[in-house]
Amino acid sequence: MLTSLEVYNPSGESLNLPIASISSGYGVADIVGLDPVKATLVSSSFALQDGAQFQASRRDNRNIVITLSFEPDFVSTNIEGLRAQLYKYFMTEQAITLNFIQSTGPTVTITGVVEAFDAPRFAKDIKSTISILCFKPDFIDPTERTFTGATTSSTSDTALTYNGTVETGFIFTLTVGRALTGFTIWASRPGSPAESLLVDGVSLVAGDVVTISTVTGNKYAKMLRGAAETNILNQVSPFSSWLNLFAGANSVRVQTAAGTSMAYTIKYTEKYGGL
Repeated sequence: MLTSLEVYNPSGESLNLPIASISSGYGVADIVGLDPVKATLVSSSFALQDGAQFQASRRDNRNIVITLSFEPDFVSTNIEGLRAQLYKYFMTEQAITLNFIQSTGPTVTITGVVEAFDAPRFAKDIKSTISILCFKPDFIDPTERTFTGATTSSTSDTALTYNGTVETGFIFTLTVGRALTGFTIWASRPGSPAESLLVDGVSLVAGDVVTISTVTGNKYAKMLRGAAETNILNQVSPFSSWLNLFAGANSVRVQTAAGTSMAYTIKYTEKYGGL
């Protein structure tokens, strides 16, 4: 259950809006746009064949619309003061951050830009309607999760449970303990074939640290040896998949040539498509 909304303006100032209380001087009358956003589906049709062939999909921007009632106590607050305070946090064209606090479930955050602010002065019941466009539609749990495992030369997988509802990339870090020329990261989920990311043709020695990011918009592969960092993106096979974690049960495996196992970590944040 949603209990309160925190709004942060570009200066870092915050406004707390409890959902079931008017102690802030405002009543949260409605929040629209918390459900999963609409998906745009691309398909192709073929002559003499019924229906179409699905090709790709993408999710649209999120439009959050917040309706606030003004609840002054006419001692320390009045209508105009409350209106002016909202301007600090919801001025149009301003980038803001929204934190949604829940009694059950994580506190999640999303950023957006204020599109419209409407608060008629001469209405009987004065309310403010604020439209916010979020160009990245997912709600993010900012708590970073860390999964720790060890490499293997076998085909044994390790279970990893992802609590988010939208797939997410991750940052993989391998601490090299012996000479290697490459390794493969495998990931799968029930009902789907395993996918892999292969690093090959690189000379690794004990003490090297390999870091690979599969995060959309921030993908990279690099090696740290002492104080020198090297880009090894060319050593990632072009046939590799930039792996994601999916909602629910995942299986992961980091496979190397036979030898002593080495520690690795997978770090990620959980993403939610709706509240």
